[in-house]
Amino acid sequence: MPKLIDYYSNLSTASPLTLAWHDVLHGFRSYQTWLYMGWQSVRLQYKRSLIGPVWISFTSGIYILMVGYVMSSLFTMRSTELIPWIATGFITWSLFTAFLNDSSTLFIQYAAMIKYTCHHYSFYTLFLMTKSIIVFLHNFLMALGVIIFFDTPLTWHMLIVFPSLFLIMMALLPWGFLLSILSARLRDLPPMIAAIFTTGLFVTPVMWKPEQLGSEYIYIVLYNPFHHIIALIRAPLLGEFPLLLNIAVTFGVAIGGWVLLFICLTFYRQRIAFWI
Repeated sequence: MPKLIDYYSNLSTASPLTLAWHDVLHGFRSYQTWLYMGWQSVRLQYKRSLIGPVWISFTSGIYILMVGYVMSSLFTMRSTELIPWIATGFITWSLFTAFLNDSSTLFIQYAAMIKYTCHHYSFYTLFLMTKSIIVFLHNFLMALGVIIFFDTPLTWHMLIVFPSLFLIMMALLPWGFLLSILSARLRDLPPMIAAIFTTGLFVTPVMWKPEQLGSEYIYIVLYNPFHHIIALIRAPLLGEFPLLLNIAVTFGVAIGGWVLLFICLTFYRQRIAFWI
């Protein structure tokens, strides 16, 4: 008990940056709780359903096949080449768009829990990250089935998917946390984020290939961070190694996100409970 009192008395005199670091660190330490909550959230969503979370894979698979056949006709490309491309891009696009869209309403949605429990703010973002990864893994199995069905060669490069997924989540985590904080104060931000991703789908090579743009408009791909993040998952699944540029851009997104997050937490962490 004396140690607990000393612990909280030290926090009361700690600097805002120390409190920000403490929030993130202790959020990670509560991994058993947010892992369980993430799993239960997906499980309860499909409670009393006959096939449960398999609906995630089934719905994505139907969408990809329909879009793939239509796009292959429009672009006069072979469906066996385009559909695996769309499948591998769509699962990654769905991962970070769902995570960031949900992050923009996270603190608003869990306002009561934030006010009346002692969980750190990072806990809620980590819980949402767990939920997003579980959904992604269901879609990943679907994409793997599409790849096998369309005779795309399976290579050892596919093993790179897992470290790539870790890097992507470490890049998205601070941005999701940052959006949760800013959206609690700026309530116009969630629909703005949704609009950005709705438009972003058409300027990101998810359903089309970069070479279709031509050299004149290739900058749309090169300066699009979404493209580089998608490439980290897509390239290994299609038997290639991600470009160093893809890895470097994702690292840059991660570093920039963590720096901005700690700046935001340092100045505004104590106000979040009042904003919601």
